[in-house]
This record gives sequence, structure tokens and C-alpha cells, in this order.
Amino acid sequence: MTERGVNILPIDLGYMGKKEAAGAFLVTQGQTRCLVESGPASCLKQLMAGLESAGLSVQDLNGLILTHIHLDHAGASGYLTSNDCHAYVHPRGARHLIDPERLNASALRVFGTRLESELGVMKPIKQSPRGFRWNVDLNRRSYVQGTGDSGTCQAPSRLDFEGRWEVTCVLW
Repeated sequence: MTERGVNILPIDLGYMGKKEAAGAFLVTQGQTRCLVESGPASCLKQLMAGLESAGLSVQDLNGLILTHIHLDHAGASGYLTSNDCHAYVHPRGARHLIDPERLNASALRVFGTRLESELGVMKPIKQSPRGFRWNVDLNRRSYVQGTGDSGTCQAPSRLDFEGRWEVTCVLW
């Protein structure tokens, strides 16, 4: 979808071999390229293929916006962040991305030996020394609402694209 200079490309991550079971969104505006969600680490190969089909690689990304820190949404984030690609996440979730040991341990208790194949293991994100609010110009007709898959979405629960989209999160 392209409108008013913003292009949003869905990337199907082929989670568990199923079409459209999990996805990420490549958002581009001019030379700025961000991913919304990373998906699970187990889908990293499919994510890379989706970026490649768009003519990009991980090195071309300027940011990663995460709605929340569950492994199915943010599990591959540590593989994507760099000095040029920072993670944008709610402050309560940042510490878990910096040190995902508790997230991985909790997932291991739930998934056991299936963890690696179903979600993969999260590795720490590359940190940035500052936090800030980020505004992105998007179209006036788009609207997204969600509460996260556990009802605890740590990003804004309502993103209203009435002229500006304010992502209230922290850059790490």
C-alpha cells in the first residue's frame, strides 16, 4: 500500500509453515526504512527473504518498531538491531529486550523442546544511549487499533493517523 509518500509492505513470515500466521511490515518514506514487528527468531530466514524481495537487507533498516515484547512479535529483534537500526519499544519492555533471559526462560517453560523450532531464542538488542518520542508522517485515512495478543500491548493501543503518528516509546 502506498499513499502520500508512505509505502507499507506486509512480509509474510510463514510461521510454522503457515501462510499469513505471522508477519512484519516494512514501512518506507523517502530513504527511511523501518520494520513494524520482527516476528519470532525462528522466522528470521523468511523475514530476510521478504526484505530481499523488496530490494533491501537488514543493513538498510533505520528502525524497528515493536508493539510488545512477546517472542512472536519481537523474537528476532536482537538479530536486526545495529548502530543504524534501533528498536523502538515502550519503556517497560526495553529492559527485557536488552536482557531477554527472563523472556527466554519463560518461553522454555511453556514450549520446552519445541521452543527453538516454534519461536527461536531471543538475543539481546543493540542499545542506544537515549530515549525519545518519534513522529512519522502518515496518511489521514489509515487507522490501527490493537491490544496485543495478551491484552497487554506495550506500544500505544491506538495509533491514529490523523496527520501525525506519535509512537510513544523509547529508542534503545
